[in-house]
Amino acid sequence: MGKLRVLAGLEVCKILEQNGFISVRQRGSHRIMQLQTDGTTVTVPVPLHDPVRRGILQSIIRQLRPRCSFGATIIDMDVILRKYTCFDEMKADEYRYWQSRPVHERMDAAEEMIQAAYALKGWEIEPDGPRLQRPFVRIPCPWR
Repeated sequence: MGKLRVLAGLEVCKILEQNGFISVRQRGSHRIMQLQTDGTTVTVPVPLHDPVRRGILQSIIRQLRPRCSFGATIIDMDVILRKYTCFDEMKADEYRYWQSRPVHERMDAAEEMIQAAYALKGWEIEPDGPRLQRPFVRIPCPWR
């Protein structure tokens, strides 16, 4: 991806509208844009700030890439091959990647690895039992 230029929130909305998105609603300083294609709906929240931060623009682009098709071109995820000079550099890049993913994706990946490890050992994972839930108990404080 090339360098992102500085855009205002309204400019981002205009660009999305030119590509088939419609404004569904607005609450405060965020406008929700949607695109419906082939039974799927892509929803993108756009902050109406001036300027929109670069990380937020990258997040909007990342949300659009795997699902949307603009015109005849389908936007696919870029395939990036990297050559590392040392193991530590590779691990640092991998760490940055996983930190950029949402928490639920990281938890799902950890769950998959645990299930694969148990399957290799021939063990079964027992389902979780009901958890004990206690109410908070207030203990009187004698010096009050």
